[in-house]
Amino acid sequence: MASIAGSRGVLVVGGATGDDLVEFLNWETRDSWRTLGRLNRGRGMMPGVGFVGGRLSVIGGYSWPGGVDMIETFDDDSEEWKKSKTKLQLAR
Repeated sequence: MASIAGSRGVLVVGGATGDDLVEFLNWETRDSWRTLGRLNRGRGMMPGVGFVGGRLSVIGGYSWPGGVDMIETFDDDSEEWKKSKTKLQLAR
């Protein structure tokens, strides 16, 4: 469960083919999925997803030809994903 713009719901990030979409389903209404922009790099194989410093973040994952060392955070104001200057020490 996550809280986006005051609504509780479920997040889906990427997919098996390394998709770059992030989608949110409002758990109370369950009426439609909201796209939260496109990642700068598609992810698959279960990237880390959580709130870091109060911001929704996607960390690591897999994108052909290997692991991803990138960390991206969602900017609520611009509704865009921003690359962090910090990277994982080991891509995964």
